[in-house]
Amino acid sequence: MVLIDGSTSQRLAVVRQTDDGDWALKLHRAPPGVARGYKNKPVPASRMRLQAVGLWDRCSGLAISRYHVARGESALGVADALCWALAGGHPPGMPMRGVPGMPMRGVPDELWSDGGPLVRSGAARDLLERLDVDVDRGPAWAKERQGGVERPWRTQWQRFERSLFLRGSEEILLSELNARLMRYLVEEARRPARTPRADGSRWSRAECWRVLAGRRPAPLRELPADPMRTLARQVRRRLDRNGILRVDGAEYECPDWHDRWVAVRLALVGGDGAVTIEDEATGERRRCPPWRPRPHGEIAASPATPLERLLAEDAPAWPGADPYGADGAAANVVGLPARTAPAAELPDPLDADRLADGEDPMRVFAAICQRPLSAAGRAAVEAAVERAGRSRSAIEAIAREIAGIEERKRA
Repeated sequence: MVLIDGSTSQRLAVVRQTDDGDWALKLHRAPPGVARGYKNKPVPASRMRLQAVGLWDRCSGLAISRYHVARGESALGVADALCWALAGGHPPGMPMRGVPGMPMRGVPDELWSDGGPLVRSGAARDLLERLDVDVDRGPAWAKERQGGVERPWRTQWQRFERSLFLRGSEEILLSELNARLMRYLVEEARRPARTPRADGSRWSRAECWRVLAGRRPAPLRELPADPMRTLARQVRRRLDRNGILRVDGAEYECPDWHDRWVAVRLALVGGDGAVTIEDEATGERRRCPPWRPRPHGEIAASPATPLERLLAEDAPAWPGADPYGADGAAANVVGLPARTAPAAELPDPLDADRLADGEDPMRVFAAICQRPLSAAGRAAVEAAVERAGRSRSAIEAIAREIAGIEERKRA
């Protein structure tokens, strides 16, 4: 069971964002009690503030926290900090060299929170539901319930931020601030407890965590890889008869679906710009890329050929791709003959000797040779007519030849 809470920094203000994406922060020395800006600190033109989110384990007292810059306390920022903490404080893509990790990691069974943005966001609630975490929401003024997390964070954050004045410099980067905070929390977790146990030993919070985690009836569940990329906002929209979907001023295309109600899921973190839609009637899903109109002059029924696309570019896509170039094919490309089949013979509409479609060749034969044929003789005639194709003159010649043979036999 863990408790989560967020707060705004008391003594640090956001100055600017650096070229590499980091944030420059500055210690504010305004005397307490004088209301200037937000929490006695000036607010920059970007309205960015330094936010802190922390988790506190109710059984062992172990705590983990992280700072981030945002306009205010948002569900996305709190959910990102929560996943970072459940991963042990060292998520992929954000390594902190030389900084020891926290022993606390894994998905908790229960999460206690106040009525903040984490429990008000549908996407964050869906993530906690899929992680099988029971969220217990309580009022912020419940001292017995929320006091366990409110007081430790107020003490730790204020004590940690006061220690920053000993650095000798008023400015600090956000990455350096989080590294210092992690060292501070690890040191606090390793301190022996003030109250001794029954046997006189003084266990630290980290030792209590390891013992309690080892005595669980079931092992802790690891956090899935990259859970923030599964956060999505869902809305209900109508797909028009042209397969175009409109969401938040943007248009998406689904060529094989038309005129139906769908549930649209928009990724909140990352993504390739496409959306996932689900048919309300069947539950079938499709991936819809952004709709882009065709360039002026392009004909949908006759797209450009590969040669036309190649010649439209400024330079060939690869050496030897230009068929009209002097160099020809590249030296490392092996020329393979094209797989071709012999062309079928096309009928000549001006050929009067050719039988019309649907006209039976044997009827033409029977019109000239009216003598009955034996089974073997009929099979031989059908084979000869088949070899003659659909030439009327050739079939009539076969019929006259056989009729002359029969006349000679009778004579």
